[in-house]
Amino acid sequence: VFNAKVIARVNGAPIFAGEVLERYGEYLVKARDKLPPEDYAELRNVIITRDLRSHIERRLLVERMRSKLKPDQIKLLQQHLDKMFEEQMVTKLKNDLKVTTRTELELALNERNTSMQALRDTFGNERMAMEFLYSSIERPPAPTRPEIVAYYQEHLDDFAIPARVKWQQIQISIDRRVSKSDAQAKLTEARRELE
Repeated sequence: VFNAKVIARVNGAPIFAGEVLERYGEYLVKARDKLPPEDYAELRNVIITRDLRSHIERRLLVERMRSKLKPDQIKLLQQHLDKMFEEQMVTKLKNDLKVTTRTELELALNERNTSMQALRDTFGNERMAMEFLYSSIERPPAPTRPEIVAYYQEHLDDFAIPARVKWQQIQISIDRRVSKSDAQAKLTEARRELE
């Protein structure tokens, strides 16, 4: 069985052809019906050659993450991934494949040269690899307030906003010393100066 062929080993654990080809199940089913057997075999080999490296890298990341966790943490992580798979993927797969029960789903997946367990494993490995990469990224420390102020002072031109007047008010107070007519004259004079 071609899918059971070992095409690589990662730290002694085999990678089977079916693991790499699993995401192309529906495409390969259609290709098998249209292509002669030797062209179909060549197509599978081309896909494996193209995707094997990233599959190996993902497997290495997963093993690296598992090596940093305790057994009970791995168990909790696996439970979380299984729950995510159920919530995110099973309903979508049922809709995509137009089935209603898990048995029908499993049969539909088998027709596409895959299985629920294979998809669950792939889903979990991809999530673990992404999580490991995310947790491994070295984040710079948050800047302190003096550093922010210093940066601002060094880049004043970058933060400059041209001055604009949106509103002006001229107010002349009237009291015993300034009559209403004097205030009106001062107001007219100020307006002329502004113009």
